[in-house]
Amino acid sequence: MPPTCARHLLRDVRRGMVHPNEPMNAPLHIAPLTAADLAAACALDPTDTGCRGRLLWHLHTPYAQALKAEQGAQLLGHACGLVHGRSGWVRHLHTAPHTTEVAPALLAALVEWMEAHGAHSQVAIAQPGAEAPYTACGFEESGSLLHYTHGHFLEATRAEVVDLARSFAWPLGTLLFGALVLMGVIRPAIKAMGTAPVAGATIGSDVQMNQLDALESDTPERPQLTGPGSAADAAAQVSAGEKQLEDARQLTRDNPAAVANIIKAWMNGEAPA
Repeated sequence: MPPTCARHLLRDVRRGMVHPNEPMNAPLHIAPLTAADLAAACALDPTDTGCRGRLLWHLHTPYAQALKAEQGAQLLGHACGLVHGRSGWVRHLHTAPHTTEVAPALLAALVEWMEAHGAHSQVAIAQPGAEAPYTACGFEESGSLLHYTHGHFLEATRAEVVDLARSFAWPLGTLLFGALVLMGVIRPAIKAMGTAPVAGATIGSDVQMNQLDALESDTPERPQLTGPGSAADAAAQVSAGEKQLEDARQLTRDNPAAVANIIKAWMNGEAPA
């Protein structure tokens, strides 16, 4: 179904309001809509399947209002609106056919309620050809709106797909570029920074192992115990390391001061003279 063009109307309280003064056959009574009026209000337009839910919402919302217009015992129309801050919104207006005086009366009462609740300006949307009740209450046209009704958007056209792809091209390209920078530059740098201390720790551990090996190598080799035999055989089995150890012991006994200086220089990291 082709779109219909609705009129966006705006009313400012400072412009004043034109009150309807058309003659009527019987007094028209404007009052708040109640739950008992729902059936009669919905019967004005049986094709409007959302009428009951819309009216119930306005009945139970503190910042909304639903009004009815009665002439005698007959309900001739209803109007709904709400107030948000200093603005009012006429959300729905429906009247019985051939009752031109009902719509302006409902709008006048609804605008009065909005002004009493602090709404200094009111907004309404009217179908083409239905602007008269609004202009009678001081509304002025401020623009047009396109409204699609009973439409089924099952698939997009090629132009819509191309436009959608173009709109997403820049964000997706930026995201892809960021991912490439992250994986190609930042991640390898972070990985290298994380592995550098590990290499240092490995080198340090190797140095410590070498030092332990050096300490182990400084330990003299102990000759194995031999069984009973001649003194000549025992003397022949004395190793070179044992002989060096015995010479060091002898030097300690003969010249302890020199040995002390050698140990002190070794501990300070100096080469003995």
